[in-house]
Amino acid sequence: MLGTPASDIWLLQVHRPDGSEARRSADSARSGLCGDGLSVEGSRCRILDCQNEPLSGRKIVLLPLAASFVMTAWDFSMDPVWADIDHSWVWQDGGSYYGVPVSNFFGWFFTVFFYQLFALYLRNRATSRTNHWRLAILFYAACAAGNLLVVAPLSLGSVFVDAAGKHWAIPGILGTSRLVSISLMMPLSADCLIRSLTR
Repeated sequence: MLGTPASDIWLLQVHRPDGSEARRSADSARSGLCGDGLSVEGSRCRILDCQNEPLSGRKIVLLPLAASFVMTAWDFSMDPVWADIDHSWVWQDGGSYYGVPVSNFFGWFFTVFFYQLFALYLRNRATSRTNHWRLAILFYAACAAGNLLVVAPLSLGSVFVDAAGKHWAIPGILGTSRLVSISLMMPLSADCLIRSLTR
């Protein structure tokens, strides 16, 4: 994938396994490739134990906050790897978190928060409650486990230089990705999976 700016929106050139290509916005590509809504939707209800219960009071706010935290943890783990090592996109001005601007994480946090508020609005319109959450939880866990296996090609060397000219140690990027995966994503996944199996 190659990132190119189109007005204020970044577009990604997605290379599919069959050799075809598609241009997608960064948000739609991430959503389509990683199932962020599905992962967050599956994790957020399990964390707060409110799967089939009516929501009221503070859970109406806590639920979207928990979903936002889960999704932002995912982004903390993967964004520097995808932008710096995989070169899936380029942050034009770099940023303070391994070349990723902090505004990206706030953007994901608030996007997921408002998405989940809308999902809560639609929640009572659902016709059935199924056990499809486990698939979302397993996908989130697989993303976390996959981060432990990422290695940088030797051709990159040991330093990445972002668009602003700042140098970042590639082992530091990979180590941080693994740390976030082990300390945040995997425990969240395990907690959610255990709760889903005991219901």
